[in-house]
Amino acid sequence: MDSILQSLVERMNDKNDHIMAPGFDSSTTISWKAHREAEKLADRTLIPQLMTFIENEKDKKNRDAAYFILGHVAKNVGDQATAQFLIDRIEREKDKYVLSAMLDRLAHLEKPTGTDLTALIAATHDKRWQVGYAAIRALTNTDDAAAETTLLQILDTSDSSYELIYANGVLHKTGTPRALPFLEKHAKSRKRDVKHSALYAIEAIKQRHNLI
Repeated sequence: MDSILQSLVERMNDKNDHIMAPGFDSSTTISWKAHREAEKLADRTLIPQLMTFIENEKDKKNRDAAYFILGHVAKNVGDQATAQFLIDRIEREKDKYVLSAMLDRLAHLEKPTGTDLTALIAATHDKRWQVGYAAIRALTNTDDAAAETTLLQILDTSDSSYELIYANGVLHKTGTPRALPFLEKHAKSRKRDVKHSALYAIEAIKQRHNLI
């Protein structure tokens, strides 16, 4: 990885940012500014460099920073191969915070037809809530039927408000008419956020498929 990219990773993990007095403005820190810089990168040639760095880097904080950069670069240039790379990394990342943050990046990337979602689907059952919830959200931006099937299983079996809300949120963006009966069940929920997220998803699906 070139020196400029290495410097960005180091600035994102600047240790001085952890020494903050009450009332300190985090937007003035080196780390905050580096993250905002990373969000704007749109150089496709950085992608293979970041992938190689991630595969070889032992420090989890540096990998975390590299995932952040990679996710934004891939989104900004419309790269569709990065999603599979991140999915393939799921079983290799053991730290729940690094993994959940990486899944958050994955949620924003297109996962085209043919993407192997096996590891991502398995992660929706992770006992660590940070990982499980993030994996559900990461099922967005794909039209793979297996993703929707997973979400419908969650709606059919889960009693977790968070899981239901996140599944409803993804279906709001990608759901098909086969999701409607599952959503209609939760549209009657006594839990306000579950109910409203289900109603919004139902309306979005009906509009998307000209059912209104």
